[in-house]
Amino acid sequence: MFSLAPSNFRRGLYKITKTGLCMPFSQLSVGNKTYLKGEDGSVKSFWHDLPLYVNPGQKVFNMFVEIPRWTNAKNEMSKDELFNPISQEIKDGAPRFVPDIFPFKGYLWNYGAFPQTYEDPDSSDKFTGLTGDGDPIDVVEIGQSVAQKGQIINVKLLGIMGMIDGGETDWKVFAIDVNDPLAPKINNSKDIEKYMPGLVDATRSWFTKYKVPQGKGENTWCFDGQIKDAEFAFSVVNETHDFGISNNTAEVHSITQGLLVEGNDNAKNSNAGICGVKETGGTRATQANEDLSDLVDREMMNSASIIDAATNKIQQMMSSIARSELSDMQLHINDSILDLVSGLTNAISQLIEAATINQKEIVAQGRGSSSRANFYKKHNRWTEGLISAAKAVAMDTNILVEIADKVISNEKTLEELIVAARNVAASTAQLVAASRVKSQLYSRALESLELAAKKVAECTRSLVSVVTELSERADAMNNPNKEQDAQKKIETIKNWSSYEFKANEMEQQVEILNLEKNLVLARRRLAEMRRYGYHEETI
Repeated sequence: MFSLAPSNFRRGLYKITKTGLCMPFSQLSVGNKTYLKGEDGSVKSFWHDLPLYVNPGQKVFNMFVEIPRWTNAKNEMSKDELFNPISQEIKDGAPRFVPDIFPFKGYLWNYGAFPQTYEDPDSSDKFTGLTGDGDPIDVVEIGQSVAQKGQIINVKLLGIMGMIDGGETDWKVFAIDVNDPLAPKINNSKDIEKYMPGLVDATRSWFTKYKVPQGKGENTWCFDGQIKDAEFAFSVVNETHDFGISNNTAEVHSITQGLLVEGNDNAKNSNAGICGVKETGGTRATQANEDLSDLVDREMMNSASIIDAATNKIQQMMSSIARSELSDMQLHINDSILDLVSGLTNAISQLIEAATINQKEIVAQGRGSSSRANFYKKHNRWTEGLISAAKAVAMDTNILVEIADKVISNEKTLEELIVAARNVAASTAQLVAASRVKSQLYSRALESLELAAKKVAECTRSLVSVVTELSERADAMNNPNKEQDAQKKIETIKNWSSYEFKANEMEQQVEILNLEKNLVLARRRLAEMRRYGYHEETI
């Protein structure tokens, strides 16, 4: 047995053969959703459980297919849903299709993504200078076969193109199924043109225009739309893999996966259970004779109380600012922060209320003739996860308000406030996921919870966006000679000799490499902290 997950991103083990990964996976369809199913009957995540590498030494990768070749149903992996199923998007109550772009009919290739990758929306890409789109990296598989939704294909990299979509980086990796008849002949972008002439140009044209029929503008490209080689693609994929190891979505999935939930009852009835994992043992948070139903009620009420107290503290802070002692800029920053944090705490309060209603509905529909206490005891791991999620939301909200208070008194930085806001978003996603797994399909209580979660996400994005802008404006105010200093640096560079220019360029490249190395190490340390921190909490 051999672990394929770099940096122990997932603890699962996978078996290697000479032909690649022995896939212990199959697909499980529940309605419009396709899940990845393990050989033990448990549901896995396309994004987090499937390893990126089939064989690192041979540079062969796993991709999961979302949209088969020649079709145009807008299938997509759900980033925020437990186990990340693939399903067709629904818009205005109807399934969504991507319009045909003359002269093309449907997608030109099998379209999907690489698991365990993440185009980070909070970091600028070193090649494009723009942030990522928050998705796993996209793959176009150019082989001759027509795949199926949810199919896992072993591919090798051929090249990559850098698309700019809505001001965000959206890489498109070219790959081919290693079992395709042309795979031995196609190893790079030149081979694509030789054996599939016009495909790269058609791909560029398709992605440039495919949103135009929806009333949107054309997408643009970096590198003048040219395809970069396989080695370049390999470096980009590896970078997105490093981001994938430590992104918050992976953390939330890992936490909810650890709940050992049984899955939605409707799905379970249709196919003997999505997860097929039974809950055993006791709940560490309670004494042997303690009523679990009382514990859940108490913890949900306690979370609501903590969030209400945090909201009240924000109101007190808003009324106690010594406005006469502050500059107009500082007043604007403080007022903006408090308004946004207040809106976020109100949204979180509504989320907790919706989660409480949803939790009561779950028990009422699932307990049958047994008592509430027996229901919670039977599903003790889910109960533990629900309590843990509610506590996390309350704690992160409290921390957010404390940091906002200290930012206003200049004891904390705006960047610390951004981190606190993102932690709130992660913990609320954990709570929604814990609630979702036992909810009935089409539940009104779940729908209300989802809407409340969406409001929290919107408030968090607004807070992060505004605080980032305020930080940049504050930096500009603190350095009024920034433009003059930049001009002086330009003049200095122009006066360098060729040798001085080369020496300084190399020095800057070394500094960038060291910073990138430290950034990757920091992300991996964070991933280790989260993984072992969660492990210690749940054993």
